[in-house]
Amino acid sequence: MAKQIINIGSTANDGTGDPIRTAFQKAMSNFDELYTGSTSDVDSLIAGAGISVDQATGNVTVTNTAPDQTVTLTSGANVTITGTYPNFTISSDDVVGAVNSVNGQTGVVVLDSADIAEDTNLYYTEARVSANTNVTANTAKVGITTQQATDITTNNAKVTANTANVTSAGALMDSEVTNLADVKAFDTTDYLASSVTTITTQQASDITANNAKTGITSAQASEITANNAKVSNATHTGDVTGDVALTIADDAVITSKILDANVTTAKIADDAITYAKLGDEFTTTGAITTALNFAANQVFTKTMTADTTFTYSNVGIGMVKDFILTGAFVPTFPSGTKTVAGTYDGSVSNLIQIFAFAIGDYWMSISKAQ
Repeated sequence: MAKQIINIGSTANDGTGDPIRTAFQKAMSNFDELYTGSTSDVDSLIAGAGISVDQATGNVTVTNTAPDQTVTLTSGANVTITGTYPNFTISSDDVVGAVNSVNGQTGVVVLDSADIAEDTNLYYTEARVSANTNVTANTAKVGITTQQATDITTNNAKVTANTANVTSAGALMDSEVTNLADVKAFDTTDYLASSVTTITTQQASDITANNAKTGITSAQASEITANNAKVSNATHTGDVTGDVALTIADDAVITSKILDANVTTAKIADDAITYAKLGDEFTTTGAITTALNFAANQVFTKTMTADTTFTYSNVGIGMVKDFILTGAFVPTFPSGTKTVAGTYDGSVSNLIQIFAFAIGDYWMSISKAQ
């Protein structure tokens, strides 16, 4: 009988597989097929080398009759093999370079300095470092090398030697003179001798000038000497002090620099203020776009190319400004501007005078060119 396949469907419980009864019927039939032995019989079996069978057909029993396979190992140089198959022992009792023990110890050996003689290479110890004369000499010189310490010691003698006054010409450079006490006994003539080539006349003068200026450098002494001639007024940005008359350049005084409390008639001579002394806001003309900056000019000009709205800035009460306006378009002035005389005529030039009556309150009069 052929093997019966149980239909289990595509997925669990999808209803496409065999019913339970049908599935178990197929399973029982397959078991019966196995137990009846109808498939266990062998039609023909031929034994090979090392294998024997009790019969050629039917229920056949197969037996392995092949003998054990013996493995032979041969000893070689420094290698000894003992025992028989399958139990061998391989050993080496004289391998070149092999170590059986170290310093009388066997197994995994850990050595330290106590196990190995120092010979010419000495081990580091704190006691040896402390006893080293070079190290001892350096302990008082933290942060510098032995050579640097030696250089400092050598320099001590040089500093001591320099304390004496230098009285003869030599290779003395200006940069080497750092202590005025060392040069206070110098005679200028010593440095101006024809045989002296390492110091200039200016340097000699600086040294001479320094005799009375203890505690300052040659450069500072030269600056003091140069300052002696500075007795005239110098350019400054601070307060002006003193009782000498102060000359003010033309166009130099602006209203923002004058304190109201300091402006009194007693301080101004009659007819003392001329037109030339007035600032740009009283004496100049400037073309504008839309803004009239009262602190910039006295006269403003504009030719309109479209309807234009104007603004005022930096206005002071009592200011009167002149505005020459041209263009056949509509001008609009800030709120608070009242026309007290005339009307604007875009076909001609108009002189508009603006008077700041109060903050945000302006009177305006218009005159037309004929």
